[in-house]
Amino acid sequence: MRAIEDSGQPVLWADENKHSAVIQGELQFNQNQHGIEVIEQFLQNIKSTIGEYERDGEVIVPIVFAVFQARATVYSGNNNEYNDYNVLKYLADNKYGIHTQGILEKSLGVVGPSPKNCALTRLMVEKVLGKVGTTHRKLERGGAHKTWTIFTDPAKPTLVLGIDVSHPSTRDRETGNVLQKMSAATVVGNIDLDVTEFRASSRIQDTGVECLIDFSKEIDERIGEFIDHTGKRPAHIVVYRDGLSEGDFQKYLFEERVCIEERCLKIDTSFQPSITYIVVTKRHHTQFFLEDPSQGYESQGYNVLPGTLIEDAVTTNKYYDFFLSTQIGNEGCFRPTHYYVLHDTWTGKPDSFWPTVTHALTYNFCRSTTTVALPAPVLYAHLAAKRAKETLDGINTYKSVNNIYCDLESFGDLCEVNKDMNVNEKLEGMTFV
Repeated sequence: MRAIEDSGQPVLWADENKHSAVIQGELQFNQNQHGIEVIEQFLQNIKSTIGEYERDGEVIVPIVFAVFQARATVYSGNNNEYNDYNVLKYLADNKYGIHTQGILEKSLGVVGPSPKNCALTRLMVEKVLGKVGTTHRKLERGGAHKTWTIFTDPAKPTLVLGIDVSHPSTRDRETGNVLQKMSAATVVGNIDLDVTEFRASSRIQDTGVECLIDFSKEIDERIGEFIDHTGKRPAHIVVYRDGLSEGDFQKYLFEERVCIEERCLKIDTSFQPSITYIVVTKRHHTQFFLEDPSQGYESQGYNVLPGTLIEDAVTTNKYYDFFLSTQIGNEGCFRPTHYYVLHDTWTGKPDSFWPTVTHALTYNFCRSTTTVALPAPVLYAHLAAKRAKETLDGINTYKSVNNIYCDLESFGDLCEVNKDMNVNEKLEGMTFV
């Protein structure tokens, strides 16, 4: 908790010497001995007693730290076992609106007092800051990075959307019930002018379907929250789309671009921002190496250096596309990310605008203090879609335990599930990180 406060997020301490933070309650849960209602009661008590700690001018944000004995993905599903991680996340993040942070029991032994000396502590601090909405991962506007200054210009603000779909595993497809067999589609979008704070909108999707044919509600939410927080309509909307194969480019581009354009016109017929649609893919077989190894470093496996851009020779003639290396690769030939700019109506921008902006966005991922392989909106969309899929499992378990029948053929039940799988509206922050 000291590390969290040292990073800029105030902590409510139980004593003036900061020996311990205020602890509202503790719970030891064993699904073989306790029912889910025990977790519910614990969360309800936190909600009902939080007012006791409030002071004038302060807002108290409770967070539950959960220690798990084993990684949730290893549970067998036999003997009425269920994924208690997914249940806790659903109840806390979605139903009751309380932040949570999980950690494995075996990892507690390596947690150090300072993020400077402990990678796990640093990761925990970054995740907590992201969850409560105070991430400090921000690039300077108005500095030497001219392209970023254009991209984050308050006079012509930019809304960046990340889109991804999480599909059921083979086990879920074969043995899961109707909820577990569904896919989860997610749209994330920034709510600030600096493109650092993101929020997510999710919905269930037919099994294995990647295209978002009509995601008007999700687009409305992303545009609406951007306007609410900035007080401005976006002059530019940039979409980073993950999960598409080259044969689907034009079909998905048309469906999703038209939906965005229609939602903008629905808000106001004069609201016609530029739209840029970029497909992101790591699933390719193009690898790069240094012709002269002396240009590289032995510690980096003599890979191409971070920041390397390839936008000719091995690219296509059908679209503007480029390869971009943004981090140190493993030893051997390095496979950078391939980007396809399928649609772009942003005018008056400098050369290599999109490679430069894309590279800058790899610095904005709140869980890492270094660059990452993909732009932050893509990683956030992936994490949020994964969390939405896990939430479906938590909803399914909760309904099964409480004998609540769910029929997705019913419009009412479908709307209820879509509402339940999204984060509680009173919860601010990037809960999916």
